[in-house]
Amino acid sequence: MNTAEIKLDLIRQIESFNAAQLKEIYGLVLNFTNRSKEEWDDYTPALKHSISKGIDEANAGKLTPLTDVLSSIREKYKLDA
Repeated sequence: MNTAEIKLDLIRQIESFNAAQLKEIYGLVLNFTNRSKEEWDDYTPALKHSISKGIDEANAGKLTPLTDVLSSIREKYKLDA
């Protein structure tokens, strides 16, 4: 995919978002654009690897919904909802 195709694809996806999704992606984009290269450079190789691995897993669809995670924690620690 070339740059123009990527931009077009992003625009199409963003246009289909609901309000909550739009706010979330906006926050992600702001965080991405406001980060400094130096900040990434300060991370240890192990942390960089963990972050990259997490991104790869997310891109591969290997995600667990938050509701499932919270239910598991509540059950494990006998917490009320």
